[in-house]
Amino acid sequence: MTVLPPVAPMVGLQARTRLGRDYYVRVAGNDYSAHPAAIGRNVEITASMSEVIITCAGELIGHHQRCWDSARPITDPEHVAAAKVLRARYAADQRARHDAARRGRLLPAEPVTVRATSSYDELFGTGFDPAGTRAHTSSEVA
Repeated sequence: MTVLPPVAPMVGLQARTRLGRDYYVRVAGNDYSAHPAAIGRNVEITASMSEVIITCAGELIGHHQRCWDSARPITDPEHVAAAKVLRARYAADQRARHDAARRGRLLPAEPVTVRATSSYDELFGTGFDPAGTRAHTSSEVA
C-alpha cells in the first residue's frame, strides 16, 4: 500500500444551485428543505453518505440525515415555521404598499392649466383659419 494523500479525497456529492420558491433542494431523488430566507440565492449542497448540509454564503441553512429512499420530501419543522412568518410579513408589506398607493390617489390633485389651442397658433405663427376664408398666395400653393 502507498501513503495516504495529504488532503482527504472528496466523498459524496457537492453542488451549487439557486434555492427555489418552495425552499427545497433535490439530492439523489429526495427533496431536502432549507431556510426560506435564502430563497432566490445561490446555495451550496454537500451530501455525504450520512447527511445533507445546505449552506448559503458560508452560513448553515439546512442540515438533514441522508435518506436513501426515493421521491421523499425531508422537511425541518423550523423551516416550515419560518416560511409561515415570512409569508405573513410579505402579505403585510404588500397590504401597506397597496394602502399607501391608494391613499396617494385619493389626495386632491394639483390644478392643471388648460390653454386654448389658438395660443399655440399664435406662438408658432401658423395662423390657422378654420373658416377657410384666407386667400393663398402663389408661393403657398406650390
